[in-house]
Formats: sequence, C-alpha cells, structure tokens
Amino acid sequence: MYSIAKPLFRTAPIGLVVLAAAFAIRFAATTVRGQPATDDQPVINQPTTGENATEQLGQVLHSGRLPPITPIPAPANPDAVLLYPDAMIEAPDEQWENYVGGPICRNVVRPTITPFLPDPAKATGAAVIVAPGGGFWYLGMDDAKIAQQLADRGIAAFLLKYRLLPTSRNPQEFLSKMFQDLAEIAAKRDSRSPASAIKVPEFALADARAAVRLVRSRATGWHVDPQRVGFIGGSAGAVLTVQVGLSPEAADRPDFLGCTSGFVPVTEVPSYAPPLFLAVTLDDPLFSADTGALMPLWRKAGRPVEAHFYEIGGHGLPSTPGTSTSMWFDSFCAWMNTRGLMAVSDAAPLTGNWIIEYDIGGNAKAMPASLKQERGKVAGTIKGPEGKDLPIAGKEEDAKVTLQFEYEYEGNSLTMVYIGTLNAAGTSISGYCEVRPMGVEGTFTARKK
Repeated sequence: MYSIAKPLFRTAPIGLVVLAAAFAIRFAATTVRGQPATDDQPVINQPTTGENATEQLGQVLHSGRLPPITPIPAPANPDAVLLYPDAMIEAPDEQWENYVGGPICRNVVRPTITPFLPDPAKATGAAVIVAPGGGFWYLGMDDAKIAQQLADRGIAAFLLKYRLLPTSRNPQEFLSKMFQDLAEIAAKRDSRSPASAIKVPEFALADARAAVRLVRSRATGWHVDPQRVGFIGGSAGAVLTVQVGLSPEAADRPDFLGCTSGFVPVTEVPSYAPPLFLAVTLDDPLFSADTGALMPLWRKAGRPVEAHFYEIGGHGLPSTPGTSTSMWFDSFCAWMNTRGLMAVSDAAPLTGNWIIEYDIGGNAKAMPASLKQERGKVAGTIKGPEGKDLPIAGKEEDAKVTLQFEYEYEGNSLTMVYIGTLNAAGTSISGYCEVRPMGVEGTFTARKK
C-alpha cells in the first residue's frame, strides 16, 4: 500500500504565487467583502502589463477589495486516472471554486491525469501532459481547453491535477494572502535572484514524474508513442515543466517541453535536456523575460530550443485577446511537426507473428498466427485446428482485443472467438475464448514471437 504524506510545506515562500492574482487583476471586477464594487470604488479590469501591474496590485491592497471567488461543487470526472490508486489519503477533500469566471482547484490530495484523446482517424501518436499554473497554491483548470485543442490536432493530451501547497479553506483568507505575496513578487521582479525564485514542492514534482511514467506505461491502450511524450505548462506549470524535464532518471523525463511563462531557477542545463519550446511575453509583470533566459542555457548545452518573444500579453499565456500571443499555440504545433513529433504513428502492436494457445475443457492447442493491424482493425491468417491456413480478423481498441476465425469441424461450421486484453508492452494477450454457436468457453493466451 502506497501512502501519500501530507505536504511538507506549511508556509509559502514569497516566490510561490504566480498565475493566480495576475489573472484576477487582468479581467476581474473586484468586490468588497463579497459586495459588488460601486461607482466610487475604482474597478481593476485593465490588462496587466509591466507598466500598470504594481499600481493595480496597490489598488487591491489599499482598498481591501478582492476579486470574486465562489465555492462550486467538484465536477464529475469519470475519465480521471489516479496517479496513486493504492494511496491512503488522510486529508480533507480538495476545494473547487469559480475564480474570475473560471474554475480553480485547491488543496489537491488525490492527483490525477485526465485523458483528452484524439479521434483515431486523426491521431498522430504524440502525447502532451498539460500542467496548469496557479503558483502551487491553486490550479487553473481552464487549461482543459488547451488539452482539448491538442486532441483536436491529433495529439493525445493529459490534464495533470497535481498536489499543491496547503491554503486556507476560507476563500477570502486565501485570496488576501495570495495578493500580499504577489505584491512582493511584482516589487522584486527587477532584482530577481535565485534565492527568491519559485521553488517546486517535492510532491508536485513527484506527481509530474508519476504522470510521465503512467502515460508511457499505458501507451498501448491510449495509442501513443512512449518515445513522444511531452510536457507543457504556463507560469507555475512552466516551472514544473522545466523541473520534470531535467529529471536525472530517463523514465521520469518527458521527450520534449513547452513553457509559456515562469521564472525557473536554472543555471546549468545537462546534456540530456529535452528539446524546448518557449513562448514569452516581454511585459509580464511577474517574470518579464525571465523565462526567456532559458534559451541561452539550452543553446550553451547544445540542446534544441525554439523561442518566441511577444511584446504585449501580460502574464499567463495562452493568448491574450487582441495581441499576437494568439499565435503561440499554432507555433507550438508547428514546432512539434518540424521536429517530427506529429508524424502519424504506425502504432500497430498486433502486427507480427503470434502463438495463440487456448484451453477448452482440458483440450489445449497452440496455433501460430500472422497478423497485420492498421489503426484499430486487424486481419491475417491462423493455422486452424486441422492445420489449415484460415483467415482471421478482429479489432483492437484501448488494449481490448477481439479476434475470430471460422472453421469446419465434423461437418459443422464453427466460429472461434478470442476476447482479451493486450499488455502495456504490446507483446501478450490474455482472456477467454468461445466456440460459437456451441457456446463452449475456455481461456487463451497469445504471445508475440
């Protein structure tokens, strides 16, 4: 049994708050203790740029008015996959709120990934794990839109819900503390030093690594190439992206990275660093070009990097309306395509020679088969019970395999049906078999030669 320890951090260093308040300042009409702002109380709703960010923060702190935040029920998510299904959880449930028109999640205790799988006809075999931002205090779950955009491009996407620093269960107390810390970040943005940089909580990094391993372990069922698993994030999600990308163990490390903002305290890049895509806004009030500082480090290490610098856009890509940042997603996909990451996968785990062994009522037999898979459909030949080559056909979907062939036995036309599960490596199948229409059942295993 695996046990998730409670978070190690009980207080947050100055540099821990990133996306949250900047997003609020950019769009929110603020309130006073839950009451709407009035005409004589100025509303903070201008775009957040380097010139006005400190002034906007000052308005929040001086007036004591915070952006609207409303508790909401946790949405049903039957597709979510637990990173630690056997974990023993000893903590209150996570909190969900509507924050400035979008859903956020706080105090996560059960980390998950949610698959956004492409239409099989468009699937490229590439996969990207999406890490939401939120300063490691909350997760902006609007990033589900990015995951869906990736799926629409034929890329399997996985929205990561990772563990965070504990915050007050009271929404107003949470926002008040967050804005205070954000003001200190903005005030120090021109004198940044590694000592004041964002620090990734150990449990968040562990969750990111577990997500990479999980996607690769289930690559067959999700029809992705385990050597084309990427990781992308903005703000705190970008910080987490770089840290997991520099993991020393290859099994924990994504194959490529995408960062859209965030100050990452990296001074040296190892030779194994994955290819990196950067999208940076130069008027970011929190980080300015700090994210862009990764580009020369990647180049110095001789590692592939592509960087896009946008004049206007504030903090927290994706795409600030009315600016050229709306192009970043197309640029990211074009970069993936240029690197060959979006080449349509030939993922066909059933293609090859197999030995299929069945056992029906103690009557056991092994039959060689030659199969060819094109997307989900399977066809080929099998040595039937009487040693004749017979056509066999079926399908494979999400690692569920169905195969069948027809044969003659003592003047009767029969159909042998195999229904089983393909292992993660794509090298064996196990399940049950049935002779129709007789209804006689048994078990079978198949192994790839």
